[in-house]
Amino acid sequence: MKCKKLSINILFLKLLILMIVSSFLLSCTSQEEKIKRNFIKTIELRLEQLKSENLQKKQQIECHGSRDPITLKDLHSYRAEYYEYQDSYSYDIQKTSSLVSPYFGVVTYKFICFEKRGHDEEECSRADWKLCSDTGKFFTDKQTFAYQNNEWILKSK
Repeated sequence: MKCKKLSINILFLKLLILMIVSSFLLSCTSQEEKIKRNFIKTIELRLEQLKSENLQKKQQIECHGSRDPITLKDLHSYRAEYYEYQDSYSYDIQKTSSLVSPYFGVVTYKFICFEKRGHDEEECSRADWKLCSDTGKFFTDKQTFAYQNNEWILKSK
């Protein structure tokens, strides 16, 4: 009888340990899932910010030319540029050994570059927007974030 009672107690103890370990593993997984969801929310907000900034940039025309030092004539034209960020992106999150930043994340956004040119500001403002490259391919914008104090912080653009 003692032997049976002892084996039941050992079985109960093993079951209890298994439940504690499972509970710990589930809490770790749910914490990592929470951090991942928080990262996705952060990078989607950043994408909206980039789109908004570039809509404003579309209205600005800046001189990207220079003057000949001898004749003082303009060497180039006026040029305006903006980026059209796409809704698609890719990301990766890595756990680190840092106590300050236990995770870091990298996101890669895709965008298309548009430009217009003119010999002066007025001509540039009337010009049509064209792709910056003849290939029409997407460009990428890679940004790095660090997880600090329960929030994702933009570290590099």
